[in-house]
Amino acid sequence: MGGTAVSGGHGYSTLAKVTPPSARKVIPRKRLFRQLDQIPEGVVTWIQGPPGSGKTTLASSYLEKARSRVLWYRVDLRDDDPARFFYYLGLAIKKVRPRSRKTLPLFTLERQRGLSEFTSRFLDELFGLLPRPSALVLDDYHEVPEGSPVQQIVRSACQSAPAGVRILITSRAAPPPPLARLVMNGIITTLNGDELRLTPEEVQSIVRSRLGSKAKEASNSLFRRTLGWAAGLVLLRGQPSGTTILTEARADSDSQVLSDYFASEILERTDTKTQNVLLKTSLLPRVSAEIAIELAGDQNARSILEDLCGWNYFTERLGKDDPIYQYHPLFRHFLLARLEKSLPSGALKSLREQAATLLE
Repeated sequence: MGGTAVSGGHGYSTLAKVTPPSARKVIPRKRLFRQLDQIPEGVVTWIQGPPGSGKTTLASSYLEKARSRVLWYRVDLRDDDPARFFYYLGLAIKKVRPRSRKTLPLFTLERQRGLSEFTSRFLDELFGLLPRPSALVLDDYHEVPEGSPVQQIVRSACQSAPAGVRILITSRAAPPPPLARLVMNGIITTLNGDELRLTPEEVQSIVRSRLGSKAKEASNSLFRRTLGWAAGLVLLRGQPSGTTILTEARADSDSQVLSDYFASEILERTDTKTQNVLLKTSLLPRVSAEIAIELAGDQNARSILEDLCGWNYFTERLGKDDPIYQYHPLFRHFLLARLEKSLPSGALKSLREQAATLLE
């Protein structure tokens, strides 16, 4: 499942875009494998969860276990262009059928008006080239904008996949509106972030491979701190050669590794208003929409928090009619540390006093 890197000029190699990540040295998620086994043929699997929840690893390890041929496509922000999307699907099929001389049609400017007809023809030829059984994986699908014509192409693929071809889609967000009808009709089924979380038993199994008899105490502490977040467990384990953090089960909120992760994966991907809401509301372990508006000084705080929940950005909504929001504990510690660095001591003291008053 590896390959020689060929530069594609997109921040990673071209082959990395169409090559499944290796699932070697990964502890199999047997519980989730059983759930995936129970999904009927013809139903698309939507694997949804926050960054670092193990979506890509689950898809690659499950398909490797099933010994299925995989057409892998790693989506990025530039894939809102149908011509680019079709082009890379053509490259991906060459990874699956390297000896085939047949090439898929190119989507030219002249064909833009006939996108539906071209899509049907392209998918028929694509699925015809795939061996049976095989799988089409669209990884990081949240990068595709809701209004992109690529949504139409993917909708057609989900509806027309033949017997023996399984489609798995990984995303940080729920299926977008263009695919909502497929969810309602049972063509797409979702494996969500709660199901992706490692259980206490799974955490202990992972830690046991490193610490042996010391695993139980360390794994209990790690689970409390990570709440089953897979990337959090890996980050807190420290470097592959060391067991210091594992042995002490210590989650340092100021650690450079965690800080860099949350900064790059969450904070730097949001606008200034969202950053303001995140930082200021982190002062409280749980916050209502009304308190968030007061504390952040932003009337849009509730819709911002709702968006964070929808994107699985370590933000959880408790309740429906009068929701309360809370952050993952490791994420909240990161936000608090960032808030302390971003505000003068006097302003921070005033904000803390305001938070305490609102909480009362």
